[in-house]
Amino acid sequence: VKSGGTTTVTWSSTDTTSCSVTGPGLSASGTSGSQAVTVTTQSTYTVSCNGGAATATVLVNVVPTFQEF
Repeated sequence: VKSGGTTTVTWSSTDTTSCSVTGPGLSASGTSGSQAVTVTTQSTYTVSCNGGAATATVLVNVVPTFQEF
């Protein structure tokens, strides 16, 4: 993702009673969902279900901007 660009964080879980999703610009709950976030630096998003019994993380990298000199 380019700095300042938007990406969509999507999650879906089965056999769980509750999930929380956190990260820069995102705080949501539910066993499934989708939310657009603006990324300005490398960001980590975490999905934690059933009180932390199941956890997954996603790392979103920012593409560097090059300038000629």
